[in-house]
Amino acid sequence: MSRNSIKILPGALVCEESKLRGDITIGSGTIVHPSATIIAEAGPIIMEIVV
Repeated sequence: MSRNSIKILPGALVCEESKLRGDITIGSGTIVHPSATIIAEAGPIIMEIVV
C-alpha cells in the first residue's frame, strides 16, 4: 500500500503540476518546478536548504 505524507513548510514553493508521491517533506526556501517528479519508495525524502 502506498502512503502519501507530503509536508510543505512555510516559505517553500511547490508548483501545482509537480508529481509528489510518498513520505516527502519540503523545507522553507525550497523550490519544486512544474516538471519535477519526486517519489519516495524506499523511505522518506527531506528537502531543505542548508546555509
